[in-house]
Amino acid sequence: MKLKILALVFIALVAIMAFSGCAQQACPKDAKICPDGTVVGRNPNNCQEFNPCPEGINPNDIPMPTIAQDSITEEPPELPL
Repeated sequence: MKLKILALVFIALVAIMAFSGCAQQACPKDAKICPDGTVVGRNPNNCQEFNPCPEGINPNDIPMPTIAQDSITEEPPELPL
């Protein structure tokens, strides 16, 4: 008898969680590349939509890494044998 009551309580709790939105939906782990080069994931509240791209970022304003000219050599370094 106690087992039946416990099973009914468990089923009721699962049903309440399913209908109240407590059971979260897993979103795909894909990403979208925005026009400015940033990457955004999916909206956790609506897995069918991506988060919005940031506004006001100009890709030309992002500093690019540079290589110092004195670090470039004609010959590769010798490797120890």
